[in-house]
Amino acid sequence: QPWRFLIVRDEETKKRIVAADSNQQWMLDAPVFIVCMGDIRSRMAENVLKSVDEDTGLPDMRRIVRDMGIAVGYMLLEIEHMGLSTCWTGAYDQKAMREAAGVPEYMYISGVLPIGYGAEAPKARPRKDYDNIVRFERWE
Repeated sequence: QPWRFLIVRDEETKKRIVAADSNQQWMLDAPVFIVCMGDIRSRMAENVLKSVDEDTGLPDMRRIVRDMGIAVGYMLLEIEHMGLSTCWTGAYDQKAMREAAGVPEYMYISGVLPIGYGAEAPKARPRKDYDNIVRFERWE
């Protein structure tokens, strides 16, 4: 279980997170942020890596990123199920976001979820045709 979650309500911390996340000002409308992180120490000895970023290519790091995707995906579903809204944001550099959120270098931040009640209900975006994304038995 590599996942760790930081709940952020403090306005100053949220502003630092927004600045690190490509200055997406709309995020500040949300009363709560969840910073979703993977703790590399959960699968690697503490002396293997001191810091991680998008280029860390160790197999255990890839597994942590995969597991974080699963955990955050389920969080998105539950947030919507609760009648709230969110958007998985990730337009940031690891180092800048760690500094903004005040988390240690051994955490890999996989996303920030601003959570609140949606101000709009946009139409669904066009989706690819079923035949373009599903194959049976073999891809050919």
